[in-house]
Amino acid sequence: MSAHFGPRAGTRPDLAFRKLVQLGGRTGLQGWMNAMMWTRPITTFEREIINSLMRCHVVCREAGDYVVTQKGWDFVGRSTQAKVAPAGQVAGPRYVPSKAPLSARHMARAGLVREGALDYAQIPSRYGSQRVAHKAKVRTA
Repeated sequence: MSAHFGPRAGTRPDLAFRKLVQLGGRTGLQGWMNAMMWTRPITTFEREIINSLMRCHVVCREAGDYVVTQKGWDFVGRSTQAKVAPAGQVAGPRYVPSKAPLSARHMARAGLVREGALDYAQIPSRYGSQRVAHKAKVRTA
């Protein structure tokens, strides 16, 4: 363990350390064991997990709780330094671009149809018992 910066990946100490980080970096022994769903004796947890993590200097004991150290936060890629959010700016008026004149290039064109293509429209359709004339909106060329 002394050759490594932190616990080896995938080992019980590593999993326990990651769980402590998920718990916010500070918890008591029972809370930590419950979060890990540890069923073995407390002495085994202290011997296998806590002693190993304390030798790596990623966990220390403060006021009865186990706390992630600065070296531990560096190991997981986080910092304990409080990041101060920059002061926000007051929102100004929204930018609304000036309206451009409409262009015929962007409008849908009426389709041109060959002569005689709409002769079927001369035959009235039936709507129930009535005959209804066809209403065309296409111009012919």
